[in-house]
Amino acid sequence: MDLKYNRIILMLTVFLFLFGFSFDVFAATLDVNSDFTDERNVIIAAADRIIDLQADDGSWDWVVTDEVGSTGITYLNIAGVTAEVLVDAYKLTGDSKYLDAATDAGDYLISQIGDPVLSSQRQNAFSIIFLYHLAEASSETIYSDQADAIFTHITTEENYWSLNNVNHCADD
Repeated sequence: MDLKYNRIILMLTVFLFLFGFSFDVFAATLDVNSDFTDERNVIIAAADRIIDLQADDGSWDWVVTDEVGSTGITYLNIAGVTAEVLVDAYKLTGDSKYLDAATDAGDYLISQIGDPVLSSQRQNAFSIIFLYHLAEASSETIYSDQADAIFTHITTEENYWSLNNVNHCADD
Protein backbone atom coordinates (compact mmCIF):
# COMPACT_ATOMS: atom_id res chain seq x y z
CA MET A 1 0.00 0.00 0.00
CA ASP A 2 1.36 3.43 -0.97
CA LEU A 3 2.60 5.62 1.92
CA LYS A 4 0.27 8.44 0.85
CA TYR A 5 -2.73 6.17 1.29
CA ASN A 6 -1.41 4.90 4.61
CA ARG A 7 -1.25 8.51 5.81
CA ILE A 8 -4.80 9.17 4.66
CA ILE A 9 -6.15 6.00 6.25
CA LEU A 10 -4.30 6.82 9.48
CA MET A 11 -5.77 10.34 9.52
CA LEU A 12 -9.24 8.95 8.87
CA THR A 13 -8.84 6.38 11.62
CA VAL A 14 -7.77 9.06 14.11
CA PHE A 15 -10.62 11.30 12.98
CA LEU A 16 -13.17 8.54 13.33
CA PHE A 17 -11.80 7.55 16.75
CA LEU A 18 -11.99 11.16 17.94
CA PHE A 19 -15.56 11.40 16.76
CA GLY A 20 -16.59 8.24 18.56
CA PHE A 21 -16.87 5.93 15.57
CA SER A 22 -16.07 2.30 16.00
CA PHE A 23 -14.50 0.37 13.15
CA ASP A 24 -17.81 -1.47 12.71
CA VAL A 25 -19.62 1.83 12.06
CA PHE A 26 -16.84 2.91 9.69
CA ALA A 27 -16.96 -0.44 7.86
CA ALA A 28 -20.75 -0.22 7.58
CA THR A 29 -20.41 3.29 6.14
CA LEU A 30 -17.99 2.00 3.53
CA ASP A 31 -20.03 -1.15 2.77
CA VAL A 32 -18.14 -4.09 4.25
CA ASN A 33 -18.73 -6.12 1.11
CA SER A 34 -16.50 -3.78 -0.90
CA ASP A 35 -12.89 -4.62 -1.63
CA PHE A 36 -10.84 -2.91 1.09
CA THR A 37 -7.66 -3.53 -0.85
CA ASP A 38 -8.73 -0.80 -3.24
CA GLU A 39 -7.45 2.30 -1.44
CA ARG A 40 -9.13 4.54 -3.97
CA ASN A 41 -12.58 3.26 -3.02
CA VAL A 42 -11.82 3.66 0.68
CA ILE A 43 -10.72 7.27 0.20
CA ILE A 44 -13.73 8.10 -1.95
CA ALA A 45 -16.17 6.45 0.47
CA ALA A 46 -14.58 8.26 3.41
CA ALA A 47 -14.70 11.59 1.53
CA ASP A 48 -18.37 11.02 0.72
CA ARG A 49 -19.06 10.40 4.42
CA ILE A 50 -17.13 13.56 5.35
CA ILE A 51 -19.29 15.54 2.90
CA ASP A 52 -22.42 14.04 4.46
CA LEU A 53 -21.25 15.25 7.88
CA GLN A 54 -20.18 18.73 6.76
CA ALA A 55 -22.20 21.66 8.12
CA ASP A 56 -23.50 24.44 5.87
CA ASP A 57 -20.70 26.76 7.01
CA GLY A 58 -18.00 24.28 5.90
CA SER A 59 -17.16 23.00 9.39
CA TRP A 60 -17.88 19.73 11.15
CA ASP A 61 -19.42 19.03 14.53
CA TRP A 62 -16.95 18.15 17.26
CA VAL A 63 -19.09 15.20 18.30
CA VAL A 64 -20.78 13.19 15.57
CA THR A 65 -24.25 12.40 16.84
CA ASP A 66 -27.57 11.18 15.57
CA GLU A 67 -28.72 14.80 15.28
CA VAL A 68 -30.41 15.69 12.01
CA GLY A 69 -28.50 18.96 11.72
CA SER A 70 -25.46 20.64 13.14
CA THR A 71 -25.20 20.83 16.91
CA GLY A 72 -23.15 24.02 16.50
CA ILE A 73 -20.25 22.62 18.51
CA THR A 74 -17.11 22.76 16.40
CA TYR A 75 -13.49 23.78 16.76
CA LEU A 76 -10.99 25.17 14.28
CA ASN A 77 -8.48 22.43 15.00
CA ILE A 78 -10.60 19.73 13.32
CA ALA A 79 -11.38 21.49 10.04
CA GLY A 80 -8.03 21.09 8.29
CA VAL A 81 -7.37 17.52 9.28
CA THR A 82 -10.93 16.52 8.41
CA ALA A 83 -10.97 18.27 5.04
CA GLU A 84 -7.63 16.85 3.88
CA VAL A 85 -9.34 13.70 2.57
CA LEU A 86 -11.54 15.89 0.36
CA VAL A 87 -8.49 17.28 -1.42
CA ASP A 88 -7.12 13.76 -1.82
CA ALA A 89 -10.44 12.52 -3.23
CA TYR A 90 -10.50 15.45 -5.67
CA LYS A 91 -6.97 14.66 -6.83
CA LEU A 92 -7.94 11.00 -7.34
CA THR A 93 -11.20 11.59 -9.17
CA GLY A 94 -11.30 15.14 -10.51
CA ASP A 95 -14.88 15.31 -9.18
CA SER A 96 -15.63 18.92 -8.31
CA LYS A 97 -17.92 17.97 -5.40
CA TYR A 98 -14.79 17.14 -3.36
CA LEU A 99 -13.07 20.39 -4.28
CA ASP A 100 -16.25 22.33 -3.53
CA ALA A 101 -16.52 20.74 -0.06
CA ALA A 102 -12.80 21.35 0.59
CA THR A 103 -13.23 24.97 -0.54
CA ASP A 104 -16.14 25.35 1.89
CA ALA A 105 -13.84 24.12 4.67
CA GLY A 106 -11.07 26.48 3.57
CA ASP A 107 -13.49 29.40 3.47
CA TYR A 108 -14.70 28.44 6.95
CA LEU A 109 -11.12 28.50 8.26
CA ILE A 110 -10.43 31.88 6.66
CA SER A 111 -13.67 33.36 8.02
CA GLN A 112 -12.94 32.15 11.54
CA ILE A 113 -9.21 32.92 11.65
CA GLY A 114 -9.30 36.29 9.94
CA ASP A 115 -6.55 38.78 9.30
CA PRO A 116 -4.67 39.52 11.42
CA VAL A 117 -4.59 36.15 13.14
CA LEU A 118 -5.73 36.60 16.74
CA SER A 119 -3.36 35.63 19.53
CA SER A 120 -6.24 34.01 21.43
CA GLN A 121 -6.81 31.38 18.73
CA ARG A 122 -5.18 27.96 18.83
CA GLN A 123 -3.74 27.42 15.36
CA ASN A 124 -2.31 24.08 14.27
CA ALA A 125 -0.21 22.55 11.53
CA PHE A 126 -3.14 20.56 10.13
CA SER A 127 -4.90 23.76 9.09
CA ILE A 128 -1.72 25.15 7.54
CA ILE A 129 -1.02 21.98 5.56
CA PHE A 130 -4.63 21.67 4.43
CA LEU A 131 -4.73 25.29 3.24
CA TYR A 132 -1.52 24.78 1.23
CA HIS A 133 -2.94 21.61 -0.34
CA LEU A 134 -6.24 23.37 -1.09
CA ALA A 135 -4.38 26.28 -2.71
CA GLU A 136 -2.54 23.84 -4.94
CA ALA A 137 -5.68 21.88 -5.89
CA SER A 138 -7.84 24.97 -6.48
CA SER A 139 -5.15 27.31 -7.87
CA GLU A 140 -6.48 29.92 -5.44
CA THR A 141 -3.74 31.82 -3.60
CA ILE A 142 -6.14 33.05 -0.91
CA TYR A 143 -5.64 29.69 0.84
CA SER A 144 -1.83 29.70 0.69
CA ASP A 145 -1.85 33.35 1.78
CA GLN A 146 -3.86 32.40 4.88
CA ALA A 147 -1.54 29.44 5.54
CA ASP A 148 1.44 31.82 5.30
CA ALA A 149 -0.26 34.23 7.73
CA ILE A 150 -0.90 31.47 10.27
CA PHE A 151 2.64 30.15 9.99
CA THR A 152 4.12 33.63 10.37
CA HIS A 153 1.85 34.28 13.33
CA ILE A 154 2.92 31.09 15.08
CA THR A 155 6.63 31.57 14.45
CA THR A 156 7.10 35.32 14.84
CA GLU A 157 4.26 36.82 16.88
CA GLU A 158 2.73 36.42 20.30
CA ASN A 159 0.16 33.69 19.95
CA TYR A 160 -1.89 31.28 22.01
CA TRP A 161 0.98 28.81 22.28
CA SER A 162 3.61 31.38 23.24
CA LEU A 163 1.33 33.04 25.78
CA ASN A 164 0.39 29.75 27.43
CA ASN A 165 3.58 27.73 27.04
CA VAL A 166 6.26 30.43 27.33
CA ASN A 167 7.85 29.56 23.98
CA HIS A 168 7.51 32.89 22.19
CA CYS A 169 9.55 32.80 18.98
CA ALA A 170 9.59 36.52 18.12
CA ASP A 171 12.35 38.91 19.05
CA ASP A 172 11.52 40.81 22.22
